[in-house]
Amino acid sequence: ISADTGLARAGRVPAVIALEAAAQTAAAWEGLRRSREPGGAGARVGYLVAIREVSFFTADIPVEMPLHATIELDGLALPLTHYAVEVALGDALVLTGKIATVLAGS
Repeated sequence: ISADTGLARAGRVPAVIALEAAAQTAAAWEGLRRSREPGGAGARVGYLVAIREVSFFTADIPVEMPLHATIELDGLALPLTHYAVEVALGDALVLTGKIATVLAGS
């Protein structure tokens, strides 16, 4: 997360921003999954449509530090996809929870 972001204050941003890292990780996985299908459909526009059971382990996180987001497929009923997510900063958890995405035009 860039120090130039408008949400940064004193070198920190709200931890809720880490949900975006999880959503972007899900988008990358979905693009890879689709590219491996017969016909190589590739990436599509998707939207984050649900956030559930999220636990934050910190109120804010430092800028300019690498985050590590992991996702695990929790359910798939296209165009809706559910993921269990986890975001960490080094060895410290930032958040865990579940998100759902939907592919546009499906």
